[in-house]
Amino acid sequence: MSGEIYPTWQQKVDAIKDACEWATGVCGDWKYKSRAFELPDDNDAWFTLAMGRIRELGVDETCYEDNGIDRPPNPGDPPLAGGEFPRSDVMVGQRQMFVELRTFNRDQEQDVVAWVVAERARTRLRMQYARDRWFIPNKVAISELFEVVPMPTPRQVVAGRPQSEAVLEMDFSTVVAESDGAAIGTWIEQVEVSSQLKNPGGVLLDPSIQLNEEVMP
Repeated sequence: MSGEIYPTWQQKVDAIKDACEWATGVCGDWKYKSRAFELPDDNDAWFTLAMGRIRELGVDETCYEDNGIDRPPNPGDPPLAGGEFPRSDVMVGQRQMFVELRTFNRDQEQDVVAWVVAERARTRLRMQYARDRWFIPNKVAISELFEVVPMPTPRQVVAGRPQSEAVLEMDFSTVVAESDGAAIGTWIEQVEVSSQLKNPGGVLLDPSIQLNEEVMP
């Protein structure tokens, strides 16, 4: 696993947001984010994203990553003695993420624009460009894109414009990996074993059955 790059959660959610902006053709951001986006002007639509449940798929595994020769676990620590080969414990697992894309629009003439934007996103997210540009580099894959649902909310009029709203639920799968500088060890290349087996009376058994400094790889 040496040299493997593990995208962070921040990179994953940024990739989903950027892909949705490209697919919808409008601006948007994650809901409740401290750095809120600006509301659109004129008749522009916009969207918000919300993370739903995150499921664990299968059982996480412990893998090992080679860190190089004589490299200390933490910066500033002295080099490891004896030519040891430090390695990191890395927990690797699969996750399933449910993400809600909610589109909005305020049009001067009609209140059905939002579901058109959501449907456009559902169609374009499966294009090869979206996979190559955002999903594959961040180890994210689309598992399923569900129905586009125009929300039957009471008619809303903002500044003289009807507001439409629609929802697209998306199911993504991804690979996650976590490591820590404290989880540093070394490879055991060989073990030397010996034994002094005795009978119940305390007398050493025949030397032919003893393990006499045998080396096991």
